[in-house]
Amino acid sequence: LDFELIRLWEPGIFYELDNFFIQNRPYIPIGRLETQFKVLGKLNGVDAILSLKETESSLLHYLRAIGYLKIPIVTLVHHSQDIGRFNKWKSPIFKFLNHGSDAILSFSE
Repeated sequence: LDFELIRLWEPGIFYELDNFFIQNRPYIPIGRLETQFKVLGKLNGVDAILSLKETESSLLHYLRAIGYLKIPIVTLVHHSQDIGRFNKWKSPIFKFLNHGSDAILSFSE
């Protein structure tokens, strides 16, 4: 089994954008742009993507859901995704997000 870890939090434009989005939470989850663009740049020869935190990889899930990304994504969910404010309106977004994951591993319901 071979795997490659993606290093997080390196200075650059996506790092700055991520900090902006952490402070100004967008309505639609987009995840950590820095991490996801690094992953997109390393897809050659990859069999699957393992996301250890669903909130980090939302953009990759959207790309998988619309068929742009062909590589399977396995996602680890630490808690229920439909919690918090506006969950009635966010529920369709999370269903679409889950459609972009080939397998979801959850610690709780």
